[in-house]
Amino acid sequence: MLWYEDSIAKAIQVSKDRKCIFLVYVSGEDELSKKMDETLAHEAVSDACKDFVAVKIKSPSDICQQFSQIYPVVFVPSVFFIGLNGLPIEITPGHLGPEEFNKKAQDVIKIHESQLSGAANMDVDKTRAAAAAPVAAAAATPTTSAVTPEPERLNAAPESMELEHTDQPAAESLVAPSAEVPSTSAAPDSSASNSLDQRVMYAKEKIQENQEIKQVNEGKKEKEKEINRRQLGKDVQKLRRGQVDRSLKEMQDEIKKEREEDRRARQRIKEEIDRDRAQRKAKYEQEKVERELMQKEMREKKMQENQMTAAEREAARKEISRLQFRLPDGSAITQQFKSSEPLSVACSFISQHTGSNIQLYTMFPKRTFTAQDMNSSLLSLELVPSAVILVIPVKSVLAPKKYSNNFLGMILAPLFTLLNFIYGIIFGTPTNANPGDSRTTKKDNESTVPSSTTSQRPSTAYKRRSSPISRQEGNIHKFTSSQDDDDEQSTWNGNSTQQM
Repeated sequence: MLWYEDSIAKAIQVSKDRKCIFLVYVSGEDELSKKMDETLAHEAVSDACKDFVAVKIKSPSDICQQFSQIYPVVFVPSVFFIGLNGLPIEITPGHLGPEEFNKKAQDVIKIHESQLSGAANMDVDKTRAAAAAPVAAAAATPTTSAVTPEPERLNAAPESMELEHTDQPAAESLVAPSAEVPSTSAAPDSSASNSLDQRVMYAKEKIQENQEIKQVNEGKKEKEKEINRRQLGKDVQKLRRGQVDRSLKEMQDEIKKEREEDRRARQRIKEEIDRDRAQRKAKYEQEKVERELMQKEMREKKMQENQMTAAEREAARKEISRLQFRLPDGSAITQQFKSSEPLSVACSFISQHTGSNIQLYTMFPKRTFTAQDMNSSLLSLELVPSAVILVIPVKSVLAPKKYSNNFLGMILAPLFTLLNFIYGIIFGTPTNANPGDSRTTKKDNESTVPSSTTSQRPSTAYKRRSSPISRQEGNIHKFTSSQDDDDEQSTWNGNSTQQM
């Protein structure tokens, strides 16, 4: 498109001088304006609009505001095709393709050519009217001197003057015969001359009246033509506005339709998403139920296996009884027995280490095993799978020594008792001293048993401690250890300094 680079006023004047179409393109910065720019830059569009005076206006701008005050700009982009009379021939809002725009341009060119032909006809009518005016004026003033028309023509003149709304040629035909009548009568009567003069005056008045009526009629016709022209312009403008309104309505309907289609598409997508979610949820729930069933079956299976394993383990544990015998000196001996064996087997085993004169006890629950329990099995005595049995030797009752009842012994007994007490306080009680033969016997037994039991002790038995855990010095008992030495008996002060 070839755009006019000068001012809009000069562009309007050039379009009037050339009598061509004045094209005004109102563009913006949106996508539709860019597409419309491409359409107007097309080669076919440029060829179709090569005879136009085209002006490009940017919106928003001051020129656009001034233009919109005369021609309302409803939509951007828009193209205005303005004719010779200043009225828009066509308004194309929005984007049009090159083919559609060329079709619109051809229609505008046809309307413009029809306007040009109508204006030419009006100019011809005005020229004819201007040329007929002098002829009518000349016909209105004929030379009537020495005119003696024939009676037949004079009688025919009133009939011809009675015609109303006749054209100028008819008036000329009325006047021409009277001018051509020769003056043949030399001495007419006075009455005849007066009658002729009156008729001529009447004819002049009638011609003038007809001319005035014709002028009035022509004025009315001009007014009617102007009214019709204005009405036509209004109708054309109304038609253009109707077209713009229809175009806007179509655009609104199209936008509404597109929005409705978008809404339906979104609704369909939403429904598909909801269905997909429902399917995934149902699938997840089904998988969850199946997974829970599998887990439940696995738990039940594992529980059954655990129960079977526990039962087997419990049965295996019940087959073996692990007994720990705690001796009076603090040592312990552990031995395994079959649960079906009687308690006498365990008693025989421990008797080999401690002697035959023993008593068996349990602390939890507190119970003393009697001779009747020796025939009972370890399972029935609830000594399965393990138990702790205290072994206590039974003390032998010895007859006390008889002292002489002589008087000297009675006197010296308190003295010896006092001396022994003082000696015990000063020097302490010797560790190997035993008050009676029973203790000596027990000590000998205890000293001989470890040597014999060492060889007879099974591999599964172990001894906790063989040495006493305490020693007595007078009335004071001290805990002892066979591993103590001088370094370990040293003390420490608050500054981490060893004191011997």
